[in-house]
Amino acid sequence: MSEKADSLSTGFAAPFVGRVSELRIADRCLSEALDGRGGVLLIAGEAGIGKTSLAELIGDRARGHGAPVVWGRCVVAEGAPAFWPWRQVLRGCLAAATSDVLARRGADVADLANLVPELVPSPEPDPADRRTPTEPGAARFRLFESVTATVAEAGEAAGLVIVLDDLHWADSSSAQLLAHLGRELAATRVLVLATYRDDEIAPESPAGEAVAELRRQRTTVPLRLDGLTEAEVAAQLENTYGQRFGQDVVAGVARRSGGNPFFVTEIGRLLEQASRTGRDVRLAATVLPHGARALIRKRVGRVGDAVREALRAAAVAGAAIDSATAAAAAGLPLTGMLDALDDALAAGLVRRTSPGGIEFDHPLVRDALVADLPTSLRVEIHRRIAEHLEFAHAGELDRHAPALAHHWLGALPAADPRRGVSWAERAAGQALDALDYQGAARLYERALGALRHGGLDQTDRVRLLIGRADALCKAGDIRAAIADATEAGEEARRGGDPVAMARAVLTLEEVLDPTWSCTAIPLSQRALAQLGDSQVALRARLIALLAAHAAILWPEKDNWSVGDDRSEVRSERSVELAEVAGTPDALVSALRSRQVVRATPDGVRDRLGLAERILTMAKESGDPRTAFWGRLCRVDAHCLLGDLGAAEAELARLDEIAALLRQPIVDMHVTSANRALAIGRGRFADAGRHLAHAQRLVADGLYQRLGYFNALVGTHLAALTGDPVFEACTHTLEEQTSTVVDRAGSGRVYLASYYASRGEWDRAAMHYRRLPSWDSWHLPRPSALPRLEERARLAALLDDVDGATTAYQRLLPWADYFAASGNGQTTFAGSVQLSLGVLAATLGKQDRSARHLRTAIEANQRAGLPPFDAQARFELARVLSRRGDRDRSEALVLASDAARLADELGMAPLHAGADALARTLRHTSRAVDPTQLTRRQSEIADLLGRGLTNRQIADVLFISERTAENHVKHILQKLGFHNRSQVAAWATANNHTDHQPRLPAAN
Repeated sequence: MSEKADSLSTGFAAPFVGRVSELRIADRCLSEALDGRGGVLLIAGEAGIGKTSLAELIGDRARGHGAPVVWGRCVVAEGAPAFWPWRQVLRGCLAAATSDVLARRGADVADLANLVPELVPSPEPDPADRRTPTEPGAARFRLFESVTATVAEAGEAAGLVIVLDDLHWADSSSAQLLAHLGRELAATRVLVLATYRDDEIAPESPAGEAVAELRRQRTTVPLRLDGLTEAEVAAQLENTYGQRFGQDVVAGVARRSGGNPFFVTEIGRLLEQASRTGRDVRLAATVLPHGARALIRKRVGRVGDAVREALRAAAVAGAAIDSATAAAAAGLPLTGMLDALDDALAAGLVRRTSPGGIEFDHPLVRDALVADLPTSLRVEIHRRIAEHLEFAHAGELDRHAPALAHHWLGALPAADPRRGVSWAERAAGQALDALDYQGAARLYERALGALRHGGLDQTDRVRLLIGRADALCKAGDIRAAIADATEAGEEARRGGDPVAMARAVLTLEEVLDPTWSCTAIPLSQRALAQLGDSQVALRARLIALLAAHAAILWPEKDNWSVGDDRSEVRSERSVELAEVAGTPDALVSALRSRQVVRATPDGVRDRLGLAERILTMAKESGDPRTAFWGRLCRVDAHCLLGDLGAAEAELARLDEIAALLRQPIVDMHVTSANRALAIGRGRFADAGRHLAHAQRLVADGLYQRLGYFNALVGTHLAALTGDPVFEACTHTLEEQTSTVVDRAGSGRVYLASYYASRGEWDRAAMHYRRLPSWDSWHLPRPSALPRLEERARLAALLDDVDGATTAYQRLLPWADYFAASGNGQTTFAGSVQLSLGVLAATLGKQDRSARHLRTAIEANQRAGLPPFDAQARFELARVLSRRGDRDRSEALVLASDAARLADELGMAPLHAGADALARTLRHTSRAVDPTQLTRRQSEIADLLGRGLTNRQIADVLFISERTAENHVKHILQKLGFHNRSQVAAWATANNHTDHQPRLPAAN
């Protein structure tokens, strides 16, 4: 029975409203499936929330793309055969198929005949076939494979959408088949929509286990429907009943219904009746919740008082009714409860489920029964249920930890809060093991609520806050996790408990964000000062944390010469202490911190050794999270060495680990690495998709610094491609430049590069001049090389000779490396030789520049980095074009190659520059003599070649803007050109005069 066929239906067809973000997600899933990347969309929510309606709308959209849609509805009707929803699905698949699917399925036909005999005739038995019958498990697996292959085949031509409605009622076989199919959809054109009531699906039920298995797959997208907003409630009321109700009435409906569309329709019916009969609608709105509940009370009133009281107790026990538990809850003998359930079955208040269970006919029935209970009686019933569970399941209490936590906490204040808190912590631990991080956080939330009932002290509160912070961090709500860890650390500090202080900080040891750093550093320092010498492991982890925070967030000195600052000393000390302590957690923390501190090119070999140690420990412990950090370290190191093949191989393993852990912060690291490698390979569309995913992760709760990195990368992509889709990132980065996250000025560096790529030299120079001076510019270690490399190119672009000299000296020792971040990739900029070549050209060392750039071309080609190969070719063409006719032919070839590559890759700014240079070289090789120009015109042509506006030229040469404009017109006439771009390219190609006025030096 779907939501539309619910026994409490009012007869009004509620229109579909709202769900904009949900539809956006669904559209993305549908688009990916039709492109050959199938998967499962899990649509969860309470009864009446609109799951089936959403599935129908998605189906309509699929049909609009030409994809067939088939439905399978799970039922609880007695006698329904196993695989009932899949029988419906297969009939639909075979009926909708555009080709003879069965003819191609071959041996699978015999298996399918068991499910759809009318469509798949069973093969005639072969009397000579004396093979041993297949084992039941093997037969089931073969059947699952046959169904999977048939579904995939049915979707090959036009795609396929399968809707499994009311999954919470699925039989065990159907649920297992769904879980099997969900693992095999990645390379198909099939999208499965599964709707279910998450408040009625037990984790240990077949459907619950199937959902848990599906959520572990990367091809599964979970979607939970919540209530409609007030505006959407207003739209539903108006569209359903044809009239617009007052804002106060709508607000009351939204509040009382919780935005549940079913309730909105029920309440709206009463509003419509009041309006039609001339009664006060506002007065009717005040009694709407009671009126809606009356629908259920009438049905409950058909049974006697004894049955009603028994049902109330059973309702407290849960959605699925266990007779023994319900009897204990009601204080009845088992026979008395069974008699009451028989009467309830006859009244339609409960129904039988397969296999032989009983549940309430509708969640609203159960809700109404619980709501009508006096508080004192409800508390007493919870206590009875908790005691019964502990007695009845004494040998396997851990299996019932969630239920025991729920009922002991529900029994407050009549029970000892310590029992509820204890079970909540055990249940939360189980939830974390099952990767249900949100569930664990909710359990800790309830446990914290129990503290107000007494019996627990500050130590308990700190412990629970730490537990919730851990769960929230793993769930991706980093901001809330920071708030909990901060509160726990401060309470521990006030209580004089350094161990608890340390544990509060270390709960978020992987979070490197300035807002958290401001709390974590002083708490760590205070805890270290108070911890005894026996706490070696904790001391090692705290020192490791301080080293990592200093290296990434608060660099204390010049990070170009590593090895003698406090980060180095601390990280070495943390490793020593961790080895003395001998605990894996301490050693992993110390090694991770050490690889952060050594995240510069001259530490790359050390980092590979550290990664090997971490992976060895991961193999010994079987901990995928430890393995994750080891492999991420390898990705970083291989990128710095330019071995992208090895980096991509490690990244494939990281994808597998991320799919297993299902933690947003892990997903973020993998997404960032994928994005950086996509930039390096020139796959800018892929990089954009990874950026969009990273932005969604931050919006869902990840910390501020990661949002800053997203804006940084988006601005980098905007500069490389000129694509306006990335411009929003530049606006975000502009807002961040005055905040603590950009204290090193990296945002200004990338903004200046972006504006330079657009020819907005004034804005580029403004950001460049606001950077710290070169002497005081201290960068986080992992980002030191790519940020220095980007600023170095700016110095060359803006003719900052002093800055170019400093940048050249700093980059030269790292000439053979590649400009990549070193602690989870954010940006990638190719061989350092490219920047060295540009800098050498600015410093007037043309031969040296050409050598660097030729090396850069070879290195970028060898590493497979076409964007930076193209850039190096263009820069070498510019250098050669200045050296006279002898190199002009090669310069023309290089400029043409750079323009072609840039056009293929979608690098519009580079293509424009390279194409202009190539055209100018072709033109000048035939016609134009530089000696046609006067000395002043040559100066102005040189300034045009560097992108200056008329106003800037006037300022540099101390002439009026009008005079500069007239000079430009005369230059165009003499050279036979039509625009400034041609003059600029010509000037670049012929720049061999001594007249090179410079912009004022920047810092």
